[in-house]
Amino acid sequence: DELASRSLGPFLDALSTIPPPEGGGVAIFTPGSLSSLFALAPATVDGGQTTASRALTPDLSDGSPADMGDYPDQLDAAEFTVSAYESMVIDTSPELIVPLRQLLDVSGAAELDPGQRTAYLDAATVTADAGLAGVWIPEQDSITLTATEYEIPIFLENDLPHPVAVRLELDSTKLTFPDGQELDVQLQPGSNRVPVRVKTVSGGTFPLDLKVTTPDR
Repeated sequence: DELASRSLGPFLDALSTIPPPEGGGVAIFTPGSLSSLFALAPATVDGGQTTASRALTPDLSDGSPADMGDYPDQLDAAEFTVSAYESMVIDTSPELIVPLRQLLDVSGAAELDPGQRTAYLDAATVTADAGLAGVWIPEQDSITLTATEYEIPIFLENDLPHPVAVRLELDSTKLTFPDGQELDVQLQPGSNRVPVRVKTVSGGTFPLDLKVTTPDR
């Protein structure tokens, strides 16, 4: 994101800055190309040599499984669900996402068996799914419009104990929406009244279709 991009340059500059000679230090990072990385000589420490190992494939000498089965697909699915929930709460309650991200990270530990990995992923997705299910659209009242331009109330429910962000999508064959067909809305816990400006194209009885998604759709 923009903040990370602005921070990355100064951060790398600081890491690659060589300390004063009297300090006896060296830069943590030095710039180089991919080809020069593999051509580096072994690092030296106090006159001796240590081997710099750069493995391109996992070292399976410790008995770690070479094939993780369908875990990568399970992880992708869990990441999708957690990311959707994250987009709802990242601006209001970001602390709710931290334990879910930790569960996803830990699930890949080499010492876990398939059942244990699934348990970690399930623990994260159950919480995220409950958050997604906590927002719903109640039955709306019929509204009689007495003018060509009108502000109508849309009611949305948030059963969660914290605010969430959602996207409200509107669609109608006989209404237009001056503020757009997609509205970003923050819902407080409980029942929420969302005012929506509409213009009528023609008279008669017609439906207004509502769809609520996470901010990342």
